Amino acid sequence: MSEHLAATIALYAAMLAGWAILGALRRRDAGSLHRAGLVLLETATVVQATIDIVAQIDGHRPLERATHLGYVAASVLILPLALLSSAPTRERGAWDAAIAAIACLATLVVALRLRATWGAGDGG
Repeated sequence: MSEHLAATIALYAAMLAGWAILGALRRRDAGSLHRAGLVLLETATVVQATIDIVAQIDGHRPLERATHLGYVAASVLILPLALLSSAPTRERGAWDAAIAAIACLATLVVALRLRATWGAGDGG
């Protein structure tokens, strides 16, 4: 697992969440630029998950492996579910921004938990 990438993901998720919260407070939908930001965040989480899985194949074992793998799965599933819930076919509004903010905050928490559970094993 890349500590720098995990920290970058957490910081970027926090910034996107703040942007989405401002949009929700202004009663605006999450526009295409914000959706592009979510796609970039999802790409980073997929890269992080791939690095994590490869490191585990190479021998790193977190202390609570099942919990750690649950966080890995959550990290790549949260944002697509949020994007699906704000699909362009339904009426958009401030709820889109609120959903995006919640998804970004959840991604932030999962990124921090991944970092915490990663170092629990063999010192990797």
